Amino acid sequence: MWLKHDDCRKLVQESWRNQVYVCPMFILGQKLKRLKSAFRTWNTEVFGNIHTRVKNSLAVVDVIQNCINENGPEQELFDREVLAQNQLLSDLVMEEDFWKEKSRLNWHISWDRNTNFFHKVTKIRQVTKTMSLLKVGDEIMTSQSDIANHVLDY
Repeated sequence: MWLKHDDCRKLVQESWRNQVYVCPMFILGQKLKRLKSAFRTWNTEVFGNIHTRVKNSLAVVDVIQNCINENGPEQELFDREVLAQNQLLSDLVMEEDFWKEKSRLNWHISWDRNTNFFHKVTKIRQVTKTMSLLKVGDEIMTSQSDIANHVLDY
């Protein structure tokens, strides 16, 4: 999400430009600390709460559309609606990127451990692979116990 923003590269360059003179590993550590604090500040100032931005953009679009319904079609309102729709679309894309990153983070953090996440994924796979009905000749079996008994007898 941050990499798609134009100012991200500038922020990294400005933060990295400051010189520190000690051993190379200390220099790297100091520059990374500065970059982290710069990213935190930049995130709150530029992006803020993404979910609130989506709600606010949606509210603006609703207000403009209500004005169009009440006052009739006016070019100024149509222009404002187009701008509001574009803002809403960009906020929705940003929110989608946010959730994609969150899902990847959860996947990397929780996948290889014996956790609740792993068990949920396994149960979902197990449910989707169950046999819900079995046709034997002209007879269709839908009961799990009937299907199990038939498979065992076979």
